[in-house]
Amino acid sequence: MEQSTKHIDILISEYRQYMEQRGYVKGYVCIKERELKKLRIFMEMREETVYSPEICRDFIANITSNGKRSDSAAIRKISQTPKALLEYAHYGFTAVRNTRRIFRYSGEIGEHIRAYIAYREQHFAKATVTSDRIYLERFNDYLKARECLRPHALTAEIILDFSGCLSDYSRSTIYCTLSAIRLFLAYLYEKGFIQSDLSIIVPKNSYRSEEKLPSLYSKEEVEKLLDSVDRKSPMGKRDYAIILLAARLGVRASDISGLEFASIDWQGNTISIIQQKTGKPANFPLLPEIGNAIIDYLKYARPVSDSRHIFLRTQSPYCRLNAGSMYNLANRCFASAGICSKRQRKRGLHALRHSLAGRLLENKTPYPVMTEVLSHATPETAREYIRVDMQALVQCALPVPAASFYSGGTAE
Repeated sequence: MEQSTKHIDILISEYRQYMEQRGYVKGYVCIKERELKKLRIFMEMREETVYSPEICRDFIANITSNGKRSDSAAIRKISQTPKALLEYAHYGFTAVRNTRRIFRYSGEIGEHIRAYIAYREQHFAKATVTSDRIYLERFNDYLKARECLRPHALTAEIILDFSGCLSDYSRSTIYCTLSAIRLFLAYLYEKGFIQSDLSIIVPKNSYRSEEKLPSLYSKEEVEKLLDSVDRKSPMGKRDYAIILLAARLGVRASDISGLEFASIDWQGNTISIIQQKTGKPANFPLLPEIGNAIIDYLKYARPVSDSRHIFLRTQSPYCRLNAGSMYNLANRCFASAGICSKRQRKRGLHALRHSLAGRLLENKTPYPVMTEVLSHATPETAREYIRVDMQALVQCALPVPAASFYSGGTAE
């Protein structure tokens, strides 16, 4: 598609309507409008009226150079809105992930997408289906802009053009989007909605997730993190209980977010959940310090709410914490504790889970026991942590053989 030549005010107004049609909540739309107001002021100062990639780049550079933070996470957050507007201006859709909104699909193809999603829900994990919703909505938005909303109107040219629109995304996003489209087109062909198998037209992507070492924090760093939490404030009481669950039991952030009152057996001192990642049940001991922290939060800090979930936002609307909130919570606590992220260690709650696994390895805990403690699907999963067990790796080191040197063509 050609670059938009619309006036910035018209573009922003249309983008607002797009977000409302996509089901974004009012508060989210208002936040985006405030951010775009800064962009509009920036363009007025430059006497520009048409948004372009150059203006987007200069605006982001201006904001990041004037701000106090320059880390990659802050830059990504600042860049999200101006880049999303640029995507909308060029392609008529955006790639922003918002899993809590309502997904809408248009035309006859939209009906087939809904049926396909319903089929996937019966066989795949919730997180996988949520990703399908996002990628297929993006595809549907593109087809709507091309006025191609009937299966028989799909062509190889349209599929390839859509693939070309993804060039500015990360390699992982391109890979996942193309995979989702390929499977959906194969579904349409199998059901007889299209005459030829267009899934073979979807470009192959050679992306492979690179192996990364788990982020580990020492026992002293974890204790420093816990000690730094302000347990006098409502937010601090909540954060302290959450961090304890991750640090002491290795509970995943998604499972902490979904923790319900029915999950805790106070008489039996156990926590029982169905893991969101694996769909399998898991039981954890309700350690005294964790139980006391949860009680402290429930009695003196949790907002009044009918929600069945234990941990809620501290501000209205008082709903459960989402994945982004859980990461921001942990990142904020790490920063408050003054724990530097050396070697590019991650600061999410999952890093605390990794750290617990590392300490279990140091104590020579057998893999089956680690699997039970961390609720892994298989013992093989726990073997990933052997890469960071430095004591065990040192014992595996082999002696370096003596080298042979040549002088004048004769070995000494």
